[in-house]
Amino acid sequence: MNKCNLCGAKEFKKIISDNGYLVVECLNCGLVYLRNPPSKKEMKNLYSFENGYRKNAAKKKRDIERAMAQLKFINKHGQKGELLDVGCSVGLLLDFAKKDGWDVRGLDISKDALKVARDDFGLDVKEGVIAENSYPKEEFDVIHLGDYIEHVPDPKKTIGILKSFLKKNGVLVLTTPNSGGLSPRVSKNFSQLFGIWTHADPPAHLFQFSKKTIKNLLSGHGFQKITFFRTPFKIEGPVANFRARSLHKSVGGFFYTVLFMPLSIIGFLINQGSSMAVVAGRK
Repeated sequence: MNKCNLCGAKEFKKIISDNGYLVVECLNCGLVYLRNPPSKKEMKNLYSFENGYRKNAAKKKRDIERAMAQLKFINKHGQKGELLDVGCSVGLLLDFAKKDGWDVRGLDISKDALKVARDDFGLDVKEGVIAENSYPKEEFDVIHLGDYIEHVPDPKKTIGILKSFLKKNGVLVLTTPNSGGLSPRVSKNFSQLFGIWTHADPPAHLFQFSKKTIKNLLSGHGFQKITFFRTPFKIEGPVANFRARSLHKSVGGFFYTVLFMPLSIIGFLINQGSSMAVVAGRK
């Protein structure tokens, strides 16, 4: 990427090199992104059961509870009708929503996950990425993006297309990591010192949004009543993140964990957590 997807600026500062990927921050708007993202083929390979993507998710208690919480949130903020889940994975949310009276459809890049959605839950899902002809215009009452927007190569274009699929007065509901949260914001300043910034998560995450940048992305496409909410905090989330990177096996990783994992808890308590939920309305 030779320019910022959000504002088009070319000036950036390096945050960290992680696993061969250069994570940078736009000096104009603050959007964090991968300067050298993986190819489309490499991205597709990430989302296979062979590489560990969502394997057995349909049976995991944590994933089931998450899907139930997502539906509860959607029911609170959207009018029941047509629901599109983009990045639907194995279809847990769609299955619960269908049983709750929603008309549901889903889309995902993972052929393996979609096979589960079709075979186990009988869902109307299709493989691919969002394109202008993916669905009819003004078709859905709610579009849900659960930790999806940070994975797409062109968030700006994607949000514009998704808006066209929403009915008038429909709502977009999304969750995404919050690079402006207390822990990621503070630890980013020490990333080059430790050689670690756990929030980045390349190559799966191509972008990292703060409340400011996600609001700019949505308002730039005419979304209104953009409201932020805290996502439920569970201590196993940060613990799993640190453990997955084997930080406990190095001196620098140990001190990084001691210094910054507590900030994840404090950030949640003061509404500056490491993830965020957003609801935006189309008029």
